[in-house]
Amino acid sequence: MNGRVDRLRARLEEPLLVSDPANVRYLSGLQSSNAALLVDQDRVRLFTDFRYAESARALDGVEFAPDPNFGIAVPAHVPGVADELLSPRSTWPDAAAYDRKAAELAGMFRANFATLSDEAPGRAQRGAPPAP
Repeated sequence: MNGRVDRLRARLEEPLLVSDPANVRYLSGLQSSNAALLVDQDRVRLFTDFRYAESARALDGVEFAPDPNFGIAVPAHVPGVADELLSPRSTWPDAAAYDRKAAELAGMFRANFATLSDEAPGRAQRGAPPAP
């Protein structure tokens, strides 16, 4: 990310969670009201929500891809993090079981969003996972 992170990583004996927005910005350059960095000697992981995906994409070496079940952009490559760890499906011992559970969860989200259709018709439905 930058020299500040490199200097911090060199001094760490165990991972450090950075959650104060000012410190996240100082270390990563990402200005966010909802972000955290997990810094350890081998890598830095950035956690934020969808509102800051565009800003996170601008960080050196970070790549995003759409999640097929939920339709949101998720990190596909972050320097220092094994790509397979960024794919929830690849972390499950049984990929088919993951697919079933993800489809079930996406369906639950869609059903919940449908209950909001009277209160916020367009906005609520646009936030729902895509139909299979």
